Amino acid sequence: MERKASEEEWDGRTVRLYYMGRQYSIPIDSEGYVPVEAMVMRYQECGNNGRDKGADAAMIYPSHARPKEILKWWADPSSCDIQGIDTKKSTVYDVSGIRGKRMKAVQRRIGIVTPSPKEQQRIRRILANAFTVEELERMAKDGSFVIRTIKDGGDVVGYYLRRSDGQEIPLITLEEGCTPDHIVHEAVHHLRTTRPPGKATSSAFPQRADGKVDMRRYNAMSDAERRMVHDAEEVATTMEATARTHYDPDPTGYWDYAGGRLAYEHDKRQLAQLCGGGNCTLKGAAAVKAVEKNKDRLEIAMSSILSDVPAKDSIRIVQSRNTPATIPKPEPAPKPKPVEKKQTPAPVTKQNVPPVVRKATAPATKKAATASASGRSAPQKRKSAPAKTTTKKSTTSKSKSTTKKGARK
Repeated sequence: MERKASEEEWDGRTVRLYYMGRQYSIPIDSEGYVPVEAMVMRYQECGNNGRDKGADAAMIYPSHARPKEILKWWADPSSCDIQGIDTKKSTVYDVSGIRGKRMKAVQRRIGIVTPSPKEQQRIRRILANAFTVEELERMAKDGSFVIRTIKDGGDVVGYYLRRSDGQEIPLITLEEGCTPDHIVHEAVHHLRTTRPPGKATSSAFPQRADGKVDMRRYNAMSDAERRMVHDAEEVATTMEATARTHYDPDPTGYWDYAGGRLAYEHDKRQLAQLCGGGNCTLKGAAAVKAVEKNKDRLEIAMSSILSDVPAKDSIRIVQSRNTPATIPKPEPAPKPKPVEKKQTPAPVTKQNVPPVVRKATAPATKKAATASASGRSAPQKRKSAPAKTTTKKSTTSKSKSTTKKGARK
């Protein structure tokens, strides 16, 4: 799911402080502390220098701090460190469970804020399995993005805050322990912003050249146009996330508005045709091709997934059910073949007996040896005309992006 770009995080509260003559707005939570994810986003906004994490600074601040306590670091993260963020043993950028030099390098630029080291490793493995290195490298450009987990997301499992004025670093929020489909869904939202506009796999939101959402064009839209943008974004994102993940026991709740589990399994089979069918997954160009090729054949594409009322069946099933049944016309009975009449032989009379041909024999004997060549030729059967074969045509009746929680089945 995608939150509107204008929505505020951390209760919308910030503290304005001055350092070296410059003003800084630092987010705070309800208790007045700076959220860890806000520190990580600030660190990545300032460059996420790998050399900074290679050695500890002389001054290290705790991660549970108030704005005044970390003001120097906020102004210049390279001047000091915050424990667990840009220290040598960073828990936010831990890639010890990732294989491959390039994959480790790119994942080290993606901050994941979660209290559980196992949860962070699980999320990183899901990203590595669902996206190619090249895709993650595009996603990690210009400050990359940050993932955080929360205990309970309420009626949503996750959401994505895209880059916009006042939101320099995209943020993905996930409910702790959510299934891969939800994690990949929110990451696909971010991946779509890195593609050229104009395709089903590109962001449906208006974007500026710098990759930020164009709020001037977005605010000029009518409510109906905005709804269409959000619906198109969620539909296409759901398609691509389904192609990139294995069968999920608890996929995004958008499937409840497209026909439920049956619709999900139908679309998964359709998308998996490019990788041999079954429970296979796609990533990279293959995943993009699967969505572009099947976008008009999927149940999710025919649904209004932002509807307020879940759909018991997919639109395709409802349409086929409401289509009046056509009663096929009975085929005409085949015509009987004409019975062939047998010729009856003519009676033997003197008129129709052929003359006897006699051959001359040797004159010495003067005996006539007669050889009768008389007889009737067998009557010829009349050829019947070949029967016509008629092939009848068969008539066939034509019959913020937030991830919603699905009904637990």
